Amino acid sequence: RKTENIVNFEVKMATQLGINIDQQRWKQIYWLVANIKYGNDIKWFIHQIIRGCLPTNFWLKKMRIRNCDLCTFCRGTTELVNHLFWECRKVADFLNNIKDEADRIAPGFDIGFTQNNLYGKEIFIMGDNRADTGLDVNYVYNIAKKYIWKTRCKRLDEEETLQAPTTELSAAGFFNDLDYRLRRDLVLPRKHPELRFIATVAARRGIG
Repeated sequence: RKTENIVNFEVKMATQLGINIDQQRWKQIYWLVANIKYGNDIKWFIHQIIRGCLPTNFWLKKMRIRNCDLCTFCRGTTELVNHLFWECRKVADFLNNIKDEADRIAPGFDIGFTQNNLYGKEIFIMGDNRADTGLDVNYVYNIAKKYIWKTRCKRLDEEETLQAPTTELSAAGFFNDLDYRLRRDLVLPRKHPELRFIATVAARRGIG
């Protein structure tokens, strides 16, 4: 029962991302968010992304909270969701490093995306809807996006206290965050059998 305003917003969001999203795909996106049961912080964060209300520098400048709308990492272009989570060269390097490390640690684990792959951008930002991947890849995606955002916020804090930013995106930092979440979330498969992938990913990371 979508209103015309909601449909118009969805079209606007897809256009901003540079991808085509039909109504069936939007249903999948909302379903994936509804099935995030590993933390309200992650669920709210992903909701902000897909609803276009994540306070990136673009929006902070519009609200006159910041004077600059450029990307916190590369300072090359406006910080929108599309750029921050995919097109920024520093983020792209970081995602490639994650992919390489994941391939080394768990051969055969399908991270699902490659750079310069439009569908890869869609599934990373909006959620992986491939029938044969289950929810485990989305778990990794969501932790990765939260790590990118957390690192971005730390850099802004450093700038606001007139420090030279030292916080950088790193595969090591991401995998530390992933391990922390896995340890915290290991109890979930007992309550929600559909989340058994958490135990699988943890086993691959050597967490028991």
